[in-house]
Amino acid sequence: MPGADPDPYSSLINQILSAMLPQLNQDIGPQIRQAGWDPSGNLVSGSQDFGIGTLHYSLGGLSGLSSLQLNSLSVSALDASNPGYLTGTMNFAGSFSSNISATVGADFKIWFVDPSVSIALTLKSCSISGSMNFHADIGAVILKLDQVSNGAASISYGDSSYDISGLGPFDSLADTIGDAMMGLLKGQIQSEVSAAASMVVSQAVSGILPQSVPL
Repeated sequence: MPGADPDPYSSLINQILSAMLPQLNQDIGPQIRQAGWDPSGNLVSGSQDFGIGTLHYSLGGLSGLSSLQLNSLSVSALDASNPGYLTGTMNFAGSFSSNISATVGADFKIWFVDPSVSIALTLKSCSISGSMNFHADIGAVILKLDQVSNGAASISYGDSSYDISGLGPFDSLADTIGDAMMGLLKGQIQSEVSAAASMVVSQAVSGILPQSVPL
């Protein structure tokens, strides 16, 4: 049985986590879809002035999040000072096999015209990293991982692109408007969407606990 040194316990918990990965990767995609994040509803609406006119927009239709697959899940910190149980932090990392995309529907009010504008936004080579806290009981003959709590996560991405239509004679503003809407999407990815993904991952882990390993 491991002693006071936390490293043997880390190794045992990592055994549990490694064995959980295949099931987690079966569960996460459906849970993201069930939670309403692929596709998503409206993420944010608002208006932005572009000098000659104001764009009234609605960003939503997020897709691709359910292609998430975890590549690793392992202990990053462990406290073995309490008799009978362990607490600590585990890190996870994963990638998205599909691009993350979203759409913008907008009206561009310019003088006496009001063209409808459509923008398709795409983020490529997306990945996620995050952490969550855990609790494990130390029994006489087994170590049981029984609880995790939601932590934090961050989604990162490589290249991005957009396709904008509907501007007509104001097409010279396409890059300015496209960049602004891409910035809006990236802000949502870094805040609400990353937080939602973190919650789904922790819920997926919780859903297949407790898990045990012999001491």
